[in-house]
Amino acid sequence: MSSLTFKTPIDAKENLKLKNKFAQHLSRRLKEVRKNKKMTQQELADKVGLHLYL
Repeated sequence: MSSLTFKTPIDAKENLKLKNKFAQHLSRRLKEVRKNKKMTQQELADKVGLHLYL
């Protein structure tokens, strides 16, 4: 069984940097998968039930 090790806590600036990096990676991956499935953004939103009402 492996053990987990933790770094010291990160500061707010580093946390924001990691959040942004994760969001960029996630959005690129979603776009890649969506395009491979030949889906539009609207079709994906409908399929997952995500809608923005402005």
